[in-house]
Amino acid sequence: RLGSSRSRSRHPAERARARPHLVRGQPAPAARSAMRTLVLALLLGAAAAAGVVSLGATKDHTGNRVTTDLVSAICSDAAHKAVANVGEILHEHVEEIEENCSSLPEGELKVCEDKQVAGLARAQKNVTLFYIQHCAEHVKEDLGGKAPTLELAHPAADNFEKSHADEIKNVLHEQMHQEMAKGETGPMTTPEVLCMIQVGKDLEKDGDLLHEHLDEVEEGCKAKSNVSACEWTAVKALIKGKGVVMQKFVDHCLQPATWSLQAMHAAMDNFGEVHKPEVQEALHDQIHTAMSSAGLEAEEHFAVEAVAWRGGGPRLLGAGGALAFSAAVGAAALLVWRRRAGAPSSADGAPLAAREEGAAAVE
Repeated sequence: RLGSSRSRSRHPAERARARPHLVRGQPAPAARSAMRTLVLALLLGAAAAAGVVSLGATKDHTGNRVTTDLVSAICSDAAHKAVANVGEILHEHVEEIEENCSSLPEGELKVCEDKQVAGLARAQKNVTLFYIQHCAEHVKEDLGGKAPTLELAHPAADNFEKSHADEIKNVLHEQMHQEMAKGETGPMTTPEVLCMIQVGKDLEKDGDLLHEHLDEVEEGCKAKSNVSACEWTAVKALIKGKGVVMQKFVDHCLQPATWSLQAMHAAMDNFGEVHKPEVQEALHDQIHTAMSSAGLEAEEHFAVEAVAWRGGGPRLLGAGGALAFSAAVGAAALLVWRRRAGAPSSADGAPLAAREEGAAAVE
């Protein structure tokens, strides 16, 4: 898994020995395939009844913040943190996608990956927006008709975040499989999705930084003549500020030319590690081609699947992608995950927590 100490950039032959069912061109065992089909059917059936609406039709590098009123703004922070706290399943499914698509021919592999990864982004958006609204419903119910203030709404939102953690994890899992099953690309590219996941995780796991400042806002506004206006102005700006930070660093992640040497060097080192076998195979192939041009017949000759001049391009290039961009973004994002991400895994098909009755879908 992306968060484990196990290296994911081993030589392909070593990875094949570790996972013999994933050797290129070799189908998965029938039992494994049947189990995956059964689990997927169960997940899709549960997701259909969860009340979560598909909203992944537009790009949003700010992270889908909601600041309609004080309660929605506080719940926006709570829902984003709740999703980030169970984000290990996003990382696990990125690796699962890599493994499931790895046996496909080179021309189909990138398409397979892009469609599946795009589904992860749509699922994350759907679930985040749904639980912002669901949180707001709970908080307003807890207030019992009282005017919303930080003193009342902040603890209620925190309680929602904690009490719904397992439910959010299960619904996110369901939504990921539902969106992945659509086999649709967009609205974001794979580099965008990887950058969004990584930056979002770093932003939301802030060590209670924003929570502490909400407490400061609450105390500071008590001395103002209009407490409600003071709190609303500050909280709205705080939540929008999170979106500004998200936008800035996702865009930075997507522009390797703006990176420092430290980030660029690490990304290219990883690119070299991952592609070393392909480079050496390509060199071997060209040596044999050169010998053939002089009328010399090589003792061994083998086809190289993943070289640009043979069609399709190196795997990290993608369809029509630029080598420098895709190599740097993809390698860097995966390298960061290997070094920094980590959480216990959850098995596919685990019993799903019961959701509360009457949870309204996001319009």
